[in-house]
Amino acid sequence: MLRMPYHRSPMLRTKFLLTLALAGSIALIKSVWIGVVVACVLAVVVLSYRQTVHAYPSGGGDYEVVTTNLGPSWGLLVASALLVDYVLTVAVSISSGANYITTIVPHLRGSEVPIAVGLIIFLTLVNLRGTREAGTAFAIPTYTSMFAIALMVIVGFIRLFTGHLPLAASAAYEIHSSDVHSDGLVGLGGAFLLMRAFSSGCAALTGVEAISNGVPNFRRPKSKNAELLCCFWAVSGDDDDFDPCAGTPHRGTDGGRYV
Repeated sequence: MLRMPYHRSPMLRTKFLLTLALAGSIALIKSVWIGVVVACVLAVVVLSYRQTVHAYPSGGGDYEVVTTNLGPSWGLLVASALLVDYVLTVAVSISSGANYITTIVPHLRGSEVPIAVGLIIFLTLVNLRGTREAGTAFAIPTYTSMFAIALMVIVGFIRLFTGHLPLAASAAYEIHSSDVHSDGLVGLGGAFLLMRAFSSGCAALTGVEAISNGVPNFRRPKSKNAELLCCFWAVSGDDDDFDPCAGTPHRGTDGGRYV
């Protein structure tokens, strides 16, 4: 469960920054406010789940909450929605991961689909071994990722203070608006683009229910530890939501016009 905020933060930033880039570089200023709105929505969701882990510690999550209070039919509806949510979470996360792998190893470009399918098969086989076994297996890459991020930040600050921090290759990129949004975020088209960016940014909310579903797997006191993880989750993810310059550069399909 710890791995969830780390897969969603870069995905969140990338999606709504690329969406706003359609209206030109001036539109990226709005990314700060979109991040604020997404962070507020995430805070409300996390506060709700903090109550859920105490009231329903058996691990039923949203399905148990709705079934208990509204009946089995509504519970099945929520379960169906959660199934779609998990499928989309896996699809978006795996495709994003495959894209990053091909960025690191350029020779693999064009093989994103086989890589994504292979990763999904691997994750499926690991999860079939059981919840606890899967948690142990995924803990290694999760903590490795956390350590790598911390090391990157430390090295970056050291190079900054010593005056040896180079400019990123994307610093020389220019962002040009598309023909459809040449006037920027104006009119009905601009409003829809902002809403599209917000909906893309709401990828940050995917997987939040994983904590309430996994309460039985926590150490005692289980509900209290689950609540603490909710708070850690919100803080570790929200601090990235306000950063308008943290997106990953992407090459455009028309000669690098868009970033």
